[in-house]
Amino acid sequence: LGNKSGAITKSGVQLVTYRGEENFWGNIWTWVDGININYGKIFIKDHDFADDTATGYTDTGITCINANGYVSAFIYDEDFDWLFIAGEVVGSDALPVSDYFWQNVAQAWTVAELGAGWAHASSAGAFCWYLNDVSSYRHRHIGGRLVYVPTRNAEDYQTNINAWEEQLAA
Repeated sequence: LGNKSGAITKSGVQLVTYRGEENFWGNIWTWVDGININYGKIFIKDHDFADDTATGYTDTGITCINANGYVSAFIYDEDFDWLFIAGEVVGSDALPVSDYFWQNVAQAWTVAELGAGWAHASSAGAFCWYLNDVSSYRHRHIGGRLVYVPTRNAEDYQTNINAWEEQLAA
């Protein structure tokens, strides 16, 4: 589907794409770089990632709820309104969000996984977080997505900036 949103059925399985992100919420856990959790306290960064540290990361002021369960409400902060971390977990696999939340606030450092594997069935979803593993954990049910992030020194970055500035000036 390219960069479109929609779904197709292939071999009897429905495949979903949202704004070019395939399998947006399921089939495999996805590592989420840039989120470090220390005893439930969430730190974020958008580049130059490092695990098990808050150095250079932004303290969100958000602390995970100390419970696992189906999400019934999210923690809201205007500066981090995109984070969707569970603030209450008294829902079910049907209502109101139907995605599960796992945490380990007793662990010094953990990292974030999103989505869930296909075997998690009704627990999986676009807001299904697993904030329970240490950064060194590896398993075949955890994947990642490749993303190209240009730096200010990259030739294509400067070309795009120049084109954008020309459009503004016109």
